[in-house]
Amino acid sequence: MGAAGPKRMEIEWMSFATGDAEDQVVAFYERDQKTKASQAQDGGYRVEAAKNPRDKMSIVAREKASRFPSCETRARLPEQTVIIVSRATGG
Repeated sequence: MGAAGPKRMEIEWMSFATGDAEDQVVAFYERDQKTKASQAQDGGYRVEAAKNPRDKMSIVAREKASRFPSCETRARLPEQTVIIVSRATGG
């Protein structure tokens, strides 16, 4: 029998880097997800996934990427933009 109470919420994330400029990546995902990106307080943009509202995408220029979670390997030239996909699990 499981413990009483709500399930613990966790966030899984993946990070990708691309040689495309931040504005090009934002425009691509706005078209692909049929939604408008919102500008984030910490720099970059947020896009909500059309198929699953628990999926969030952060798109940020490489120079600002240190404000976001990252893998051990950071983006480097010629990569210009970092894409972080996060998903809430549990709860």
